Amino acid sequence: MTGAAQGIGQGIVKMLLAESASVLAFDRDEDLLRQAVGGFGGRVEPFVGSVTDRADIEAAVEAAEKRLGPVDILVNNAGVWVIKPFLEETYDDFERVLHVNLRGTWLFMKAVAPLMVERGRGVIVNLSSVSAKSYTVPAGIYGATKAGIAALTRDVGFELAGHGVRVNAIAPGNIANPRRSNIRPPSRGLPLGSGDADDIARAVRFLVSDDSRYVIGVTLSVAGGADLSVSIGWA
Repeated sequence: MTGAAQGIGQGIVKMLLAESASVLAFDRDEDLLRQAVGGFGGRVEPFVGSVTDRADIEAAVEAAEKRLGPVDILVNNAGVWVIKPFLEETYDDFERVLHVNLRGTWLFMKAVAPLMVERGRGVIVNLSSVSAKSYTVPAGIYGATKAGIAALTRDVGFELAGHGVRVNAIAPGNIANPRRSNIRPPSRGLPLGSGDADDIARAVRFLVSDDSRYVIGVTLSVAGGADLSVSIGWA
C-alpha cells in the first residue's frame, strides 16, 4: 500500500486491516508514517521509501513477502500534483509529477505482478483521478499522469487477467483531506458534496474482493458527480 501515511491512503490501510489483511504501509514521510501506524492497530509494517526509487520498491516487496506473507493485493495510491497553469509549469514540475504518479505506479506493478502471476492470483488497484477525464483545476501534468494510469490499468488488466491477476483503478473526485484544507476548492455544484477517504476505501474493498471477480481493466469513478461536470472538484 503506497502513500499510506495520510488522507486516502490512511483510510485504505484502515479498511484493509479491518478486513483482516496484513499491510505493508509504504510512504516517503517517515514522521507521518510512524504517527499513522501508531493509530492503525492490526498487523501493519511501516516502510519508508520513495516510489521513484526502484531499489526502495524492490526492498519493500521483499520485506512484505518475508514479514507478512505472499503479496496478494497492491494498492498504488502515492501521488503528487502541481497546481499551475501550463505556461507557469516548469521542467522540474513535469519530471516530479510524472515520476511519482505514473512511473511509480508502473514500477510497483512491475515488482509485484510476476509474483502474483507465478501464484496465479492477485489484485492490483491503482488510483487515477477525475482529472484524467475532465478539466478540474490548472494541473495539466497531474491530469496527464492520471490518464496514463487509467490506460496502464486497462492494458495491464487485459494482459494479466488470464493469469488470475485482476487490475483495476479508482478515479476519486473532491475528497476531503484535513492537511490540504487550505487549497481545496468549494464543493458547490457537486450533487453529493465532498467525499472522504472512507468513500474511496469502500470502493477499494469492492475491487479487492471476490464481488468484483468479473471486473478487469476499468477505472471506477468515485466522485459524487465531479466527473459529470467541468471545474467542480479534483482528487
